[in-house]
Amino acid sequence: AFCYQSNHKKKVRLRSIEKVMEEIEQNLDKNPDLKYITIMDDTFTLNPQRVGAFCAGMKELRKKRDIAWYCEGHVRALAKHPEMIKDMAEAGLLRLQIGVETGCQRVLDIYRKNTTLEEIQFVVRESVKHKIPQLAANFIFGGPLETEEVLNETICFAEKLLNAAPGVIDISTGFLRPYPGTAISKDPSSFGLKIS
Repeated sequence: AFCYQSNHKKKVRLRSIEKVMEEIEQNLDKNPDLKYITIMDDTFTLNPQRVGAFCAGMKELRKKRDIAWYCEGHVRALAKHPEMIKDMAEAGLLRLQIGVETGCQRVLDIYRKNTTLEEIQFVVRESVKHKIPQLAANFIFGGPLETEEVLNETICFAEKLLNAAPGVIDISTGFLRPYPGTAISKDPSSFGLKIS
């Protein structure tokens, strides 16, 4: 409701893994000191087979080059297909970012995240189990239903995640910033918000 807009009729076009790997290798050839790649694609974990193919390519590439990488992952996709977490860890994933947003299920539902607190905890546990060195979890403040009670739920949930992944999880916070064209930006009052 704040960062993604779609009428769910749009199709996602994904580049072939062959082209992606070719581009990565070209960049590595041009930049021999490069040791880290950032995958800036919030649909990266949309297709488990594609992630598997990417990881196979990274494993081959890592036989020739010491390279690590970072990506974003959608909690629901990772919870539904936890083999992606294992594959990514084995392929040199150094940092996985997940959008947690809140520790209150009601707020997650309002945000239309299509995730649950249980799925978030599962993904964190699986990431630790497969030894992903760093997890980044984002929390949002200033959102709908924000009361002292909701803030306390979020703080307690953040503590659960810190205890589940000590020394691994990095929790960051920010204020709600709805993107133009999203449900919250179009009709903030229906979310109990006013955009200043």
